Amino acid sequence: MTLSDAVRGCAKPMEPIGTGIPCRLPELPGIRAVIFDIYGTLLISETGDIAAAEDSLTVTPTEELEELMQGLGITASLTGLEAAFSREVRFEHERMKPLEPYPEIEADRLWARILGLDGERSLLFAAAWEASVNKAWAMPSAAETLRSLRSRGYLLGIVSNAQAYTLPLFPLLLGDTLEGFAFEKDLSLFSWQEGRGKPSPRLFADLVAALGKRGLSPGDALIVGNDMLKDMASSREAGLRTCLFAGDRRSLKLRKDDPRCDFEPDAVVTDLGQLLRFLPRRTPCQ
Repeated sequence: MTLSDAVRGCAKPMEPIGTGIPCRLPELPGIRAVIFDIYGTLLISETGDIAAAEDSLTVTPTEELEELMQGLGITASLTGLEAAFSREVRFEHERMKPLEPYPEIEADRLWARILGLDGERSLLFAAAWEASVNKAWAMPSAAETLRSLRSRGYLLGIVSNAQAYTLPLFPLLLGDTLEGFAFEKDLSLFSWQEGRGKPSPRLFADLVAALGKRGLSPGDALIVGNDMLKDMASSREAGLRTCLFAGDRRSLKLRKDDPRCDFEPDAVVTDLGQLLRFLPRRTPCQ
């Protein structure tokens, strides 16, 4: 079984659930880079986020997970595995918090420790487990919007709470790889690689530093995400421009009780294609 095989169980056709929030599409001059969240923004997520961010979810085993468990000789119950994973997540978070207030795990490494697997097999298991707790599908207009933005001359990037099995979802659900969509490597930050997740200020500081190496200021970049704290407030604090994606009730996080989220983003879209209505064609980026 390959990693692509393992993540195939994630795929579940879904439509966004409306939020009733109107779009707001002002002119935003000077934008040169558009930075996206993944789960709940580019991808519909059944749980509204990546499942590895949670320490207790209902497991509905896919054929891929059952095949892996049988092939690896794993006889533990799903309930037992879920409890073990939750314990490891909590342990890792407590271990890392003195250095990072928003620590991120590497799911495959935790499964390697729990099950005694090598790196390749633990990644396959982590991917199959995610597919059993969190289905995903392409957000309408996502692929077309990415291609159109790039053709209009915008740099593309990602800041996302994600895992190593997230990237194979792009060709599976969106029809192309990160490279195929021309996402810039230096402007693409993934929580499992960085050891910290949104809303960590250090994650957005790293993005600002990467923009600076290209001669761009924070205000030259627009962050598109579904979470007022993890995406909007953190970006705003770093000086980035903000666009709330309010297109799916599953993932929209307004966090009205959090004073850090008491502000209006620069723009609000309910379909990713609306980005093209206020981001005009510009000189191609070098």
